[in-house]
Amino acid sequence: MAWGGEAEQDAERAAGKLDAKNWYDKAMQIVEDAMHTYWAAHLQAATAMAPKTQPAAIIVDDFDLHCQTLLTYKDSKGWQAELCRYLKDVPADISRDTDIVEYWQ
Repeated sequence: MAWGGEAEQDAERAAGKLDAKNWYDKAMQIVEDAMHTYWAAHLQAATAMAPKTQPAAIIVDDFDLHCQTLLTYKDSKGWQAELCRYLKDVPADISRDTDIVEYWQ
């Protein structure tokens, strides 16, 4: 954790700021809520868009096989697994001082 965790919250409270926040925990709650909402919408959209009958796929090479596997794979682990995959993906060129808005443009 790079900022705003429990240690910083405790330090701010000790310095007299009684309404100090654990910003890391707050951010994680927001992300988890967003993932929960996203996942429910994702499953609903996937169900609505799924064809009633699956056409026979023509597998030409490993790439086609991989794509077909991704399209037909049913992730039973839910949004928590998706969030874990997202949080583990840390780009090497990001630092504490990176302007995230500029980075993603």
